[in-house]
Amino acid sequence: MSLQGLISVAIFTGYWTKERLALFVGALNLVFVVVTFVTRPSMSDIGHAFASWNVPEMLQGSLIWYIVATIGNAVAP
Repeated sequence: MSLQGLISVAIFTGYWTKERLALFVGALNLVFVVVTFVTRPSMSDIGHAFASWNVPEMLQGSLIWYIVATIGNAVAP
């Protein structure tokens, strides 16, 4: 159903409709900023979560490739 909607928007709408839709989806990401201020996480907890990130043994190989692919996908364009 969502693929059908995406294809119909891509085919049957103009540039401005697509741009407004993209801006709306981007604006929805502001919810994460609001949630950050509402929950008030401590910086030490955030730092500890990044420093002591634990990956299960069975996921280490595929996780590295996932990270490399994500970085490559972001840098390539």
